[in-house]
Amino acid sequence: MYLGLRALALTGRIQSDAANANYGIVLDMPIDENTVTLALHGDGTVSLYYSNGGGLIGVGQANPEIATVARDLIDVLVSQESYIKKSKSFQPATSYPLPAESEASIYFKTPTGILLARANMARLDSGKHELSALWQDLQALLGRVLRAGNKKS
Repeated sequence: MYLGLRALALTGRIQSDAANANYGIVLDMPIDENTVTLALHGDGTVSLYYSNGGGLIGVGQANPEIATVARDLIDVLVSQESYIKKSKSFQPATSYPLPAESEASIYFKTPTGILLARANMARLDSGKHELSALWQDLQALLGRVLRAGNKKS
């Protein structure tokens, strides 16, 4: 089930008139022996999937503040799309492998294709990687999603 949800997050199209609806970010990162996937789209859709089962679907719809943060983050990336496409960190993706140990995969979905950046999580945490600011924003959003899920439980 996890791989199906992840594939849908990566390749599915959003049926929405919202600006930037078909832009998105999908973050994959290993946690212990599993992979966690955070998916957000320009319409405010936010979900979290765990490779060992479970997750939180529709967090953005249930939490307007989380949806706003997701939309704002997507809007920033959309405004930088031409730079991102020229970045050494992002490359066009034609396949979507799970990340290696201690490596994060950040996919940037655009209406014309998907770009992939892979980076060591310790380097992202250090603030010395060109994607460290995006990584920190995604980690902050992930924290909000987890807190929202805990309140629901």
